[in-house]
Amino acid sequence: MLDKRWRPKTLQTMSLIRSLLHLLWMAITVVPYTLAILLASLLGWRGPKLYRIARAWLALSVDSARVIMGIRTRVTGMEHLPRGERDGVVLLVKHQSTFETFLMPAIMPHPLAYVFKKELLHIPFFGWSIGRLDMIHIDRAQRARAFVRVIQQGKKLLSEGVWVIMFPEGTRMPRGEKGTYQSSGVRLAIEAGVPVVPVAVTSAKCWPRKALIKTPGVVDVSIGRPIDCTGRKSDEVMREVEAWIEAEMRRLDPEAYGGTTAWLAARGEPITEASLHSAMGLAHVPDPDLVIRTGGEMRISNFLLWQSAYSEFFFSDRLWPDFDESALDEAIDAFSRRERRFGKTSEQILSAHPDPMPG
Repeated sequence: MLDKRWRPKTLQTMSLIRSLLHLLWMAITVVPYTLAILLASLLGWRGPKLYRIARAWLALSVDSARVIMGIRTRVTGMEHLPRGERDGVVLLVKHQSTFETFLMPAIMPHPLAYVFKKELLHIPFFGWSIGRLDMIHIDRAQRARAFVRVIQQGKKLLSEGVWVIMFPEGTRMPRGEKGTYQSSGVRLAIEAGVPVVPVAVTSAKCWPRKALIKTPGVVDVSIGRPIDCTGRKSDEVMREVEAWIEAEMRRLDPEAYGGTTAWLAARGEPITEASLHSAMGLAHVPDPDLVIRTGGEMRISNFLLWQSAYSEFFFSDRLWPDFDESALDEAIDAFSRRERRFGKTSEQILSAHPDPMPG
């Protein structure tokens, strides 16, 4: 039996070996895919056809990360994405590592166009590939001209059903940290008349920034609801995007942020019921009035503990697949006969709202 003192070192060694194997696998497989893209471009292939080749390699890289390194992904919120073939959207994604650069094209239903610095075009094979695709490469040294290029090319691609993806913090951020959110993605969305979709990604849990060694685990990807930019100022929309992404990151990876109270303290905010509520991952939706638990269980299993503090509970013996319209009517009927006191006594409720027509 392996001595417990050696287990951490053994696990780290195994993670290093698996990381090197995956890096070697990507280095080997990128060559034929790049050659296929270059050959196809010489034969006149453009746009979606070339993108499908590149996407296949990116999906292979993500799949091989799961098989070789044990990095799995858990995606929620796909139902929030527009479904129309020509519906445009600007994706604003939390950026912690290279992993989401591979992952986003692999999971998104539309072709994606990245906005990236032109220096990446000089990377052998990888840079040669993305140089043939419908991407937006910019010169960061010429900020004004770079933004004009983003607007011009971005509007054209969005009109063709290609989604533009941007990292609003501009660079990869260490786990648990927040960069300065830039509004260029929102400004593009306003110019093009499309919504923005915020995306939170916890890739640094398994694939830290600039780290050789990756560790097994689950990368959570949470896709938010589209945010309409019509008639709004870019800074206003950007604040909404930032608030949603950072709150969602704290919900998905609370360990990295030291918990909600530590985050509030770091921001110099008072720790009150209102501030705690605003820092929750579900602060953007109302608290539930009624919580229904099916299957005969008389517990809530750590579900929405904060949000359900003043909710009414209804417990049903029916299993969830059998919980039909009549069962829902029964729950609503029981709810309608409850006295909602919100932490007060019946006498306090009556004194606050006396009968307007005393007998």
